[in-house]
Amino acid sequence: MATSTPPHASLVRAAAAEEERVDRALQRLAHRRDTLAAELSDLETQMGELHERRRLLAMLVDGPEAAEGLAASASAVPSPRAGVTAVRGRELRRVAARLLWETSGDGEVHYREWFERLLAAGYAVGGRDPLASFLTNVRDSPAVVRGAQPGFYRLDPSRRAALAARIDEQLAIVEDLERALADARALGDDDRVETLRAERRAATAARRRLEAQAEELAAVFGEDDGGAAAGL
Repeated sequence: MATSTPPHASLVRAAAAEEERVDRALQRLAHRRDTLAAELSDLETQMGELHERRRLLAMLVDGPEAAEGLAASASAVPSPRAGVTAVRGRELRRVAARLLWETSGDGEVHYREWFERLLAAGYAVGGRDPLASFLTNVRDSPAVVRGAQPGFYRLDPSRRAALAARIDEQLAIVEDLERALADARALGDDDRVETLRAERRAATAARRRLEAQAEELAAVFGEDDGGAAAGL
C-alpha cells in the first residue's frame, strides 16, 4: 500500500505563516467592518437630524408663506388631472427642472408657481404633502439655485462646467490611488493595500455621484453646454 509523503518542513512553516497572516487580515477586516457599521449608523442618525433641520430652516428662509403653504399644501394646491404621470426623487427633479428650463430659462420663479406648472403639464407628486415633497426634491437638484427673493429659485447652466472640472479632479484622484495600490501590492504591504482599497472605493463612489449629477444636468439642459432654453 502506497504511503503519502509528508510535506516538507519548510512548506509546513510557510503554510503556518500564511495562515497567521490570513487570520490577522481577517481580524483587521472584521474590526474595520464593525467600525464602519457603527459609523454608518451614526451618519444615518446625523443625516436624519440635518434633513429635519434643513426643512425647518427652509421654512424660515423662504418666508412666512412657506410655513403655511407646506403645512396646508394638501388642500391648497390644485388637484392633478386624471391619468397624470406620478414622479418622485431624481425623476421628479429632472422633469421639474427640464420643464422650468423650457418655459423660463434661467429666470427666477416661486416654488408654488413652479409646482403648479408641473401639475398643469400632467405630472403628480407623491407623498402625504405633495408641495413639501416637491420643494424638498427640487432644492436637491444640481441644476437649481436659490433666487434673490425668499421662495424663489432658478436654474444655473454654468454648473455643468464646474461639475465637469470636479469629475476630472476625481478621476485623477482615482488614478493616483490605482498607482499607489499597485506599488503597495508589489511591496507586499498588506495594511497599506487595505487602506488604499478603502480610499479607492470612497473616491470611486464620489466620482459616480458626480457623474450621476452630470447626467441629471444633461437631462435638464440638453447635451449642449448651456445656451438658450429650448423653445424660447
